[in-house]
Amino acid sequence: MLKPRLVVLGLSLALAMVGCARTPPSSGSSSAHAQVKACLVSGANGFDDQGASRAASQGLDRAVAQLGVQSDRAEAHSVGDYPAAIQSMVGAGCTYILGASPDQSDALAAAARANTDLHFALVGATKPVSEKNLKLVRFQSSQVGFLAGYLAAASSSSGTVGTFGATNAPAVTLYMDGFSQGITYFNQKASKAVKLVGWTMGSQSGDFLGGADPYSDKEGARARTEDLIGQGADVVMPVAGTADTGAVQAVNAHQGTRLVGTGSDLCASYVDACAATLGTAAAGVDQMVFDAIEEAGAGFTNTTLVGTLANGGVTMVGVGKGAPVAQNIADDLTAVSQGIKDGSIKVTSPSSVS
Repeated sequence: MLKPRLVVLGLSLALAMVGCARTPPSSGSSSAHAQVKACLVSGANGFDDQGASRAASQGLDRAVAQLGVQSDRAEAHSVGDYPAAIQSMVGAGCTYILGASPDQSDALAAAARANTDLHFALVGATKPVSEKNLKLVRFQSSQVGFLAGYLAAASSSSGTVGTFGATNAPAVTLYMDGFSQGITYFNQKASKAVKLVGWTMGSQSGDFLGGADPYSDKEGARARTEDLIGQGADVVMPVAGTADTGAVQAVNAHQGTRLVGTGSDLCASYVDACAATLGTAAAGVDQMVFDAIEEAGAGFTNTTLVGTLANGGVTMVGVGKGAPVAQNIADDLTAVSQGIKDGSIKVTSPSSVS
């Protein structure tokens, strides 16, 4: 078993309650940062979601410790909780309110319009906004999806790999577009013909859970994974948030089938997933939240902050930590990652961010 070749995301326990966390400035902080009260609103599954909200909370913790900002948190348990949770942070005297989930876009925009003296940020944003006091934090997930596609294709024995998503939205399809191109790149490099099921990049169509709460639809994810395995896929990349646990159940029921995770380190987040997980195409939510708060100390701007392979905003983690990955494949991933960073390997998507 290989050790991970790239950085593994830390997974300290996120605070899952509303509370004030005022910390004395550290030696590396500035008086400007000490004037910032950065506050975080969780996604609909709370802070202990094994995903973006927990990672965002870790980024806030780091900003408190290293920059000396003040902080607070509000936990949501449904989409309907967002307006009240955001308003509670306004009432708590927060100067910079960050939303941890893309589906908070409308609620944050409304709060930004109503409170023009405050600053806001949306982590994982997928659509433009017009509010001047609302910053977007976005992820070029197609880049790390490309690495996931290469890893899946290079590791496949059946010659077929699959993917599905929670919903047909840019936050999901960026991963899937990259995945498709990574498979194509592997086929060209290795003179292979690994097939992708579950997504067609050209038509932007494929397999999605849909429904009212697709990111929590574990049974739907299990059924979708079973269907992909039935089509011959022996490596599956789900892009469905906490619903990914359903994919884990399906894969564990089929010996020799493996997973590539997305978002947060699948192997570290779910013990039952680790043995079958080749690696995770991760969004560095914690790093990008820290960066956004650090920028605020120098004066807020609404310039979009984009996470890429080059700045650590997206990265492959846990490669070989669970399911074994051959050394030559791990070496290839390092080389391909460098090619994407320096621009010699191009990754495109209709949903690409800038």
